Amino acid sequence: MMGAALFALLPWPLALAGLGFGLALLLLAILDMTHFWLPDRITLPLAAAGMGCAIAGLGPDPLDAAIGAVAGYVSLAIVAFGYARLRGRVGLGGGDPKLFAAIGAWVGWASLPMILTIAASIGLIALLFLRVAGRKAVRRDQQIPFGTLLAVAAWPFWVAVMH
Repeated sequence: MMGAALFALLPWPLALAGLGFGLALLLLAILDMTHFWLPDRITLPLAAAGMGCAIAGLGPDPLDAAIGAVAGYVSLAIVAFGYARLRGRVGLGGGDPKLFAAIGAWVGWASLPMILTIAASIGLIALLFLRVAGRKAVRRDQQIPFGTLLAVAAWPFWVAVMH
C-alpha cells in the first residue's frame, strides 16, 4: 500500500527512494516500539541514502540535507546529554539522535522543527488517550519509543513535501 500510494503521487525515481525511506522507517519504528532499539546498521545507511538522494536531486538541496543531518543529530544529542546530567539517568537513547540525523538528511534542516513537534504531539496525544481511557497509568518515568514517533511523523511529512 505504501508503494502504491507513492507511485501514484510521485515520479518513479522519487517514489522508489521514498519507498526505501518509508520501509526503513517502518522497520525502525517496529524495532523501537518492541525493543527500544534503533540499530546503527539501519540508521546510518539511512542517513547516507538521504544524502545520496539529495546529491542525485531526489530530495532537498545537498547542503540543506547535510545541515539537516548534523542539526538532527546534535539537537537530540544535546537533549539526551542535558537530561542525563539533570536527572542522573538516560532519558533518550543513543539511536534517537542518529535517526533524527537520518531524517534531517532526507528532509533538510528547515523541516526538523516541524517533524519534532509532530512527533512529540503524537506521543502526548497517545499518552493522554491511554490516561483518559484508563488503560494505563502515566508515570513521570514512562518510557516512550520516541524513534517510533519520529518515524511516524517523518514519512508522511516527506511525502507531502515531495508531492
